[in-house]
Amino acid sequence: MHTIILPYYCEEEVERYTSILRHMQSFGPSRVEFRFLLAASPKTSASDRLYKAASAVAPVQHFECPSQVFGYPEGPSAMFWDCMDHLAKQAGDGFALWLESDMCPVRPDWVERLDSQWRQCGDVLVMGTVIPHTNRLIRKTRWTWRGRRHHHVHVPWIGQHVNGGACYRNDLVRHMPDDHREGIFDTRLGQILATTGGYADTPSIRLTTEQRLAMDLEDPNVVLVHGYLQAKDPFIDWCTGRKPIPRPSAAPDGPDTIRRTVDSCPRRLHLDATFAIKDRTPAVLTVYHRNASMPHPQSQAA
Repeated sequence: MHTIILPYYCEEEVERYTSILRHMQSFGPSRVEFRFLLAASPKTSASDRLYKAASAVAPVQHFECPSQVFGYPEGPSAMFWDCMDHLAKQAGDGFALWLESDMCPVRPDWVERLDSQWRQCGDVLVMGTVIPHTNRLIRKTRWTWRGRRHHHVHVPWIGQHVNGGACYRNDLVRHMPDDHREGIFDTRLGQILATTGGYADTPSIRLTTEQRLAMDLEDPNVVLVHGYLQAKDPFIDWCTGRKPIPRPSAAPDGPDTIRRTVDSCPRRLHLDATFAIKDRTPAVLTVYHRNASMPHPQSQAA
Protein backbone atom coordinates (compact mmCIF):
# COMPACT_ATOMS: atom_id res chain seq x y z
CA MET A 1 0.00 0.00 0.00
CA HIS A 2 1.18 3.51 -0.78
CA THR A 3 1.48 6.08 1.99
CA ILE A 4 0.90 9.82 1.63
CA ILE A 5 2.83 11.60 4.38
CA LEU A 6 1.49 14.97 5.54
CA PRO A 7 4.17 16.61 7.72
CA TYR A 8 2.97 19.55 9.83
CA TYR A 9 4.16 21.71 12.69
CA CYS A 10 1.59 24.50 13.07
CA GLU A 11 -2.09 25.33 12.61
CA GLU A 12 -1.40 27.20 9.37
CA GLU A 13 -0.17 23.99 7.78
CA VAL A 14 -3.22 22.12 9.07
CA GLU A 15 -5.39 24.75 7.37
CA ARG A 16 -3.57 24.32 4.05
CA TYR A 17 -3.76 20.53 4.23
CA THR A 18 -7.48 20.74 4.98
CA SER A 19 -7.97 22.68 1.74
CA ILE A 20 -5.85 20.17 -0.17
CA LEU A 21 -7.79 17.23 1.29
CA ARG A 22 -11.14 18.79 0.34
CA HIS A 23 -9.75 19.12 -3.17
CA MET A 24 -8.71 15.45 -3.16
CA GLN A 25 -12.15 14.43 -1.94
CA SER A 26 -13.74 16.21 -4.90
CA PHE A 27 -11.89 13.80 -7.23
CA GLY A 28 -13.87 10.84 -5.94
CA PRO A 29 -12.50 7.45 -4.79
CA SER A 30 -9.13 6.24 -6.04
CA ARG A 31 -8.75 2.90 -7.80
CA VAL A 32 -5.38 2.48 -6.07
CA GLU A 33 -5.27 1.80 -2.35
CA PHE A 34 -3.35 4.29 -0.20
CA ARG A 35 -3.37 5.73 3.29
CA PHE A 36 -2.32 8.93 5.03
CA LEU A 37 0.40 9.22 7.65
CA LEU A 38 -0.16 12.45 9.58
CA ALA A 39 3.32 13.33 10.81
CA ALA A 40 3.21 15.83 13.66
CA SER A 41 6.30 17.80 14.57
CA PRO A 42 7.49 17.57 18.20
CA LYS A 43 6.53 21.27 18.35
CA THR A 44 2.84 20.42 18.10
CA SER A 45 0.36 17.67 18.95
CA ALA A 46 -1.71 15.36 16.78
CA SER A 47 -4.48 17.27 15.00
CA ASP A 48 -7.97 15.79 15.26
CA ARG A 49 -9.15 18.31 12.69
CA LEU A 50 -6.61 17.06 10.15
CA TYR A 51 -7.46 13.45 10.99
CA LYS A 52 -11.14 14.08 10.27
CA ALA A 53 -10.41 15.78 6.94
CA ALA A 54 -8.03 13.03 5.81
CA SER A 55 -10.40 10.25 6.90
CA ALA A 56 -12.92 11.47 4.31
CA VAL A 57 -10.40 10.54 1.60
CA ALA A 58 -8.49 7.44 2.78
CA PRO A 59 -7.46 5.49 5.90
CA VAL A 60 -5.38 7.55 8.33
CA GLN A 61 -2.69 6.97 10.92
CA HIS A 62 -1.36 9.54 13.39
CA PHE A 63 2.39 9.66 13.90
CA GLU A 64 4.22 11.92 16.33
CA CYS A 65 7.82 12.40 15.22
CA PRO A 66 10.10 11.47 18.14
CA SER A 67 13.28 13.39 17.27
CA GLN A 68 13.55 16.55 19.35
CA VAL A 69 15.11 18.60 16.56
CA PHE A 70 13.80 22.09 15.86
CA GLY A 71 14.33 24.92 13.42
CA TYR A 72 14.60 25.06 9.64
CA PRO A 73 15.82 23.05 7.81
CA GLU A 74 16.99 20.66 10.55
CA GLY A 75 13.48 20.08 11.95
CA PRO A 76 11.79 18.99 8.70
CA SER A 77 14.78 16.79 7.86
CA ALA A 78 14.51 15.01 11.22
CA MET A 79 10.76 14.56 10.67
CA PHE A 80 11.40 13.02 7.24
CA TRP A 81 13.82 10.43 8.57
CA ASP A 82 11.55 9.69 11.56
CA CYS A 83 8.77 8.85 9.08
CA MET A 84 11.09 6.72 6.94
CA ASP A 85 12.25 4.81 10.02
CA HIS A 86 8.61 4.23 10.98
CA LEU A 87 7.61 2.95 7.53
CA ALA A 88 10.63 0.67 7.26
CA LYS A 89 9.36 -1.26 10.30
CA GLN A 90 6.07 -2.04 8.57
CA ALA A 91 5.75 -4.74 5.96
CA GLY A 92 4.45 -3.86 2.53
CA ASP A 93 5.46 -2.64 -0.89
CA GLY A 94 4.69 0.69 -2.47
CA PHE A 95 6.00 4.19 -2.08
CA ALA A 96 5.74 6.94 0.49
CA LEU A 97 4.93 10.35 -0.98
CA TRP A 98 6.27 13.25 1.09
CA LEU A 99 3.46 15.72 0.39
CA GLU A 100 4.42 19.15 1.67
CA SER A 101 1.81 21.81 2.31
CA ASP A 102 2.71 23.69 -0.88
CA MET A 103 1.99 20.65 -3.06
CA CYS A 104 -1.37 19.85 -4.61
CA PRO A 105 -2.82 17.12 -6.86
CA VAL A 106 -4.37 18.51 -10.02
CA ARG A 107 -5.80 15.38 -11.73
CA PRO A 108 -8.44 12.94 -10.42
CA ASP A 109 -6.21 9.97 -11.33
CA TRP A 110 -3.10 11.39 -9.69
CA VAL A 111 -2.50 8.37 -7.41
CA GLU A 112 -3.14 5.91 -10.24
CA ARG A 113 -0.63 7.70 -12.48
CA LEU A 114 2.06 7.77 -9.81
CA ASP A 115 1.37 4.11 -9.02
CA SER A 116 1.72 3.11 -12.67
CA GLN A 117 4.98 4.98 -13.08
CA TRP A 118 6.36 3.62 -9.83
CA ARG A 119 5.73 0.08 -11.08
CA GLN A 120 7.47 0.90 -14.37
CA CYS A 121 10.55 2.13 -12.54
CA GLY A 122 11.47 -1.23 -11.11
CA ASP A 123 14.24 -1.31 -8.51
CA VAL A 124 14.49 2.36 -7.55
CA LEU A 125 14.61 4.19 -4.23
CA VAL A 126 13.21 7.59 -5.22
CA MET A 127 10.92 8.81 -7.99
CA GLY A 128 10.56 12.55 -8.37
CA THR A 129 12.19 15.61 -9.84
CA VAL A 130 15.71 17.00 -9.65
CA ILE A 131 16.39 20.62 -8.77
CA PRO A 132 19.36 21.60 -10.94
CA HIS A 133 22.51 23.43 -9.98
CA THR A 134 21.80 27.16 -9.68
CA ASN A 135 24.17 30.06 -9.23
CA ARG A 136 23.63 33.49 -7.78
CA LEU A 137 25.13 36.57 -9.39
CA ILE A 138 26.36 38.52 -6.37
CA ARG A 139 27.96 41.91 -6.00
CA LYS A 140 31.27 41.78 -4.21
CA THR A 141 33.38 44.72 -3.04
CA ARG A 142 37.12 44.72 -3.57
CA TRP A 143 39.38 47.31 -2.00
CA THR A 144 42.12 48.80 -4.18
CA TRP A 145 44.60 51.59 -3.64
CA ARG A 146 42.18 53.86 -5.50
CA GLY A 147 39.28 52.94 -3.23
CA ARG A 148 36.42 50.49 -3.51
CA ARG A 149 35.66 48.65 -6.74
CA HIS A 150 32.55 46.54 -7.27
CA HIS A 151 32.37 43.46 -9.45
CA HIS A 152 29.89 40.62 -9.93
CA VAL A 153 30.69 36.93 -9.64
CA HIS A 154 28.64 33.76 -9.93
CA VAL A 155 28.65 31.65 -6.76
CA PRO A 156 26.86 28.33 -6.08
CA TRP A 157 23.53 28.85 -4.30
CA ILE A 158 21.57 25.61 -4.71
CA GLY A 159 23.35 22.37 -5.52
CA GLN A 160 21.69 19.70 -7.62
CA HIS A 161 19.44 17.60 -5.41
CA VAL A 162 16.21 15.65 -5.32
CA ASN A 163 13.16 17.81 -4.73
CA GLY A 164 11.86 16.72 -1.32
CA GLY A 165 8.28 16.33 -2.57
CA ALA A 166 8.84 12.91 -4.14
CA CYS A 167 7.94 9.21 -3.89
CA TYR A 168 10.24 7.13 -1.70
CA ARG A 169 10.60 3.41 -1.29
CA ASN A 170 9.06 2.35 2.03
CA ASP A 171 12.28 0.70 3.20
CA LEU A 172 14.47 3.58 2.01
CA VAL A 173 16.50 3.75 5.25
CA ARG A 174 17.67 0.16 4.80
CA HIS A 175 19.53 1.25 1.67
CA MET A 176 21.13 4.36 3.17
CA PRO A 177 24.67 4.78 4.57
CA ASP A 178 25.14 5.30 8.29
CA ASP A 179 25.55 9.07 7.90
CA HIS A 180 22.36 9.57 5.89
CA ARG A 181 20.83 11.90 8.52
CA GLU A 182 23.59 14.48 8.14
CA GLY A 183 22.46 17.72 6.52
CA ILE A 184 19.20 18.60 4.76
CA PHE A 185 17.41 15.39 3.78
CA ASP A 186 16.80 16.11 0.07
CA THR A 187 20.28 17.54 -0.47
CA ARG A 188 21.83 14.55 1.31
CA LEU A 189 19.73 12.15 -0.76
CA GLY A 190 20.96 13.87 -3.90
CA GLN A 191 24.54 13.24 -2.83
CA ILE A 192 23.84 9.59 -1.99
CA LEU A 193 21.86 8.80 -5.15
CA ALA A 194 24.44 10.52 -7.34
CA THR A 195 26.84 7.82 -6.14
CA THR A 196 24.65 4.75 -5.69
CA GLY A 197 21.93 5.33 -8.29
CA GLY A 198 18.35 4.34 -7.57
CA TYR A 199 16.61 7.50 -8.82
CA ALA A 200 13.82 7.82 -11.42
CA ASP A 201 12.59 11.05 -12.96
CA THR A 202 8.84 11.48 -13.44
CA PRO A 203 6.97 13.97 -15.64
CA SER A 204 3.98 13.80 -13.29
CA ILE A 205 5.44 15.92 -10.47
CA ARG A 206 6.20 19.48 -11.52
CA LEU A 207 7.99 22.27 -9.73
CA THR A 208 6.20 25.44 -10.70
CA THR A 209 5.86 29.16 -10.02
CA GLU A 210 3.07 31.71 -10.12
CA GLN A 211 4.14 32.65 -13.64
CA ARG A 212 4.22 29.04 -14.87
CA LEU A 213 1.26 27.59 -12.97
CA ALA A 214 -1.48 28.15 -15.55
CA MET A 215 0.66 26.56 -18.27
CA ASP A 216 1.69 23.63 -16.07
CA LEU A 217 -1.91 22.90 -15.09
CA GLU A 218 -2.75 22.52 -18.78
CA ASP A 219 0.03 19.96 -19.29
CA PRO A 220 -1.70 16.53 -19.38
CA ASN A 221 1.46 14.85 -18.04
CA VAL A 222 1.33 16.78 -14.75
CA VAL A 223 -0.72 15.35 -11.87
CA LEU A 224 0.99 16.98 -8.87
CA VAL A 225 2.43 20.49 -8.61
CA HIS A 226 4.87 21.90 -6.09
CA GLY A 227 5.27 25.63 -5.59
CA TYR A 228 8.89 26.73 -6.02
CA LEU A 229 9.71 29.65 -3.69
CA GLN A 230 6.04 30.65 -3.67
CA ALA A 231 3.83 32.03 -0.89
CA LYS A 232 2.03 28.84 0.18
CA ASP A 233 -1.50 30.03 0.98
CA PRO A 234 -2.28 31.76 -2.34
CA PHE A 235 -0.55 28.95 -4.23
CA ILE A 236 -2.89 26.34 -2.73
CA ASP A 237 -5.89 28.61 -3.35
CA TRP A 238 -4.94 28.78 -7.04
CA CYS A 239 -4.39 25.02 -7.33
CA THR A 240 -7.68 24.13 -5.64
CA GLY A 241 -9.68 26.69 -7.62
CA ARG A 242 -10.58 28.84 -4.62
CA LYS A 243 -9.05 31.84 -6.36
CA PRO A 244 -8.31 32.54 -10.03
CA ILE A 245 -4.73 32.02 -11.18
CA PRO A 246 -3.01 35.31 -12.05
CA ARG A 247 -2.13 35.50 -15.70
CA PRO A 248 1.53 36.52 -16.22
CA SER A 249 2.13 39.68 -18.18
CA ALA A 250 5.34 38.25 -19.64
CA ALA A 251 6.54 34.91 -20.97
CA PRO A 252 6.67 32.36 -18.11
CA ASP A 253 10.35 31.51 -18.58
CA GLY A 254 11.71 35.02 -19.14
CA PRO A 255 14.76 36.05 -17.10
CA ASP A 256 12.89 38.91 -15.41
CA THR A 257 10.24 36.45 -14.21
CA ILE A 258 12.86 34.13 -12.73
CA ARG A 259 14.59 37.07 -11.04
CA ARG A 260 11.32 38.13 -9.41
CA THR A 261 10.76 34.56 -8.22
CA VAL A 262 14.12 34.48 -6.47
CA ASP A 263 13.71 37.97 -5.04
CA SER A 264 10.36 36.98 -3.50
CA CYS A 265 11.98 34.17 -1.50
CA PRO A 266 11.80 35.09 2.21
CA ARG A 267 15.09 33.31 2.93
CA ARG A 268 17.01 35.11 0.19
CA LEU A 269 20.29 36.83 0.80
CA HIS A 270 20.18 40.61 0.40
CA LEU A 271 22.18 40.47 -2.80
CA ASP A 272 21.50 41.01 -6.47
CA ALA A 273 20.74 37.57 -7.89
CA THR A 274 19.66 35.84 -11.05
CA PHE A 275 19.41 32.24 -12.19
CA ALA A 276 17.55 30.23 -14.78
CA ILE A 277 15.24 27.27 -14.23
CA LYS A 278 15.36 24.99 -17.22
CA ASP A 279 12.41 22.82 -18.14
CA ARG A 280 14.14 19.46 -18.10
CA THR A 281 11.06 17.23 -17.81
CA PRO A 282 11.27 14.37 -20.33
CA ALA A 283 8.31 13.51 -22.53
CA VAL A 284 8.37 9.95 -21.17
CA LEU A 285 9.38 8.45 -17.85
CA THR A 286 13.17 8.25 -17.55
CA VAL A 287 14.57 5.59 -15.25
CA TYR A 288 18.01 5.61 -13.68
CA HIS A 289 18.65 2.13 -12.33
CA ARG A 290 20.48 1.29 -9.13
CA ASN A 291 23.82 1.21 -10.94
CA ALA A 292 23.31 4.58 -12.63
CA SER A 293 23.91 8.06 -11.30
CA MET A 294 21.55 10.99 -11.16
CA PRO A 295 21.64 12.95 -14.41
CA HIS A 296 23.25 16.32 -14.76
CA PRO A 297 20.44 18.83 -15.48
CA GLN A 298 21.87 19.81 -18.86
CA SER A 299 21.80 16.19 -20.02
CA GLN A 300 18.00 16.20 -19.69
CA ALA A 301 17.31 19.66 -21.08
CA ALA A 302 14.28 19.72 -23.31
